Amino acid sequence: VAVAEEAAACGAPLRVYNFPLCRLGRHAALSIELGDLCSDGRYSDKDHAAGTYFDAGYMLQSKVWPNDPCGRCSVLPLCPGVDESYHALGGARGELSARDDDPVALAAEVLAEAGADPGGAAARVEALRALPRRAASAALPTPPPEPDRTIVRFGREGEARTLELLIE
Repeated sequence: VAVAEEAAACGAPLRVYNFPLCRLGRHAALSIELGDLCSDGRYSDKDHAAGTYFDAGYMLQSKVWPNDPCGRCSVLPLCPGVDESYHALGGARGELSARDDDPVALAAEVLAEAGADPGGAAARVEALRALPRRAASAALPTPPPEPDRTIVRFGREGEARTLELLIE
C-alpha cells in the first residue's frame, strides 16, 4: 500500500500482480487480475507437448480463498485469491482481512478506468460470483522448522560437547 501511495503522490502509473484485494486497501483497482476479471479477460496457455494453445480461463487454478476471512469478504467474487503454495507454507497467516465495500462499485471503477461501460459491473460481478473457488482451511500448517545449517559436526558418540561449523 505504501508503494501505491507514493506512486499516486508522484502521478506515476502503477499496477500490481498477485495480491489479494484486501492487501491493497483503497488501491484495489490497481490489481492486474481484477482488471482481467472485470473485463472478462481470459488467458491462453501453450500445451508444449501438443504445440497448441488452450483456454486457461482466469488463471485461478492455483489460488485459494481461506474460509476465514474470505468467506465474509464482500469483494470475494472479484478477488484473485492467494497462491496455494504460499498459503500452504503459512504465508497468508494473519495477512488477510474481509472487506465490506461494494463489489459492484469496485468493478464499475475498474471498467470505467479501462474505457469499458461501467453499467455492466453488476452483471459482471454476478458472473464472477458463479466461478468455482477453492476454499482453504482456516487451520494453516505449522511453519516448518528452520533448517539445520550445520556443515560439519565434530564430537564423540555419547559426549555432550561438539564443535559445529554453521552457515549463517
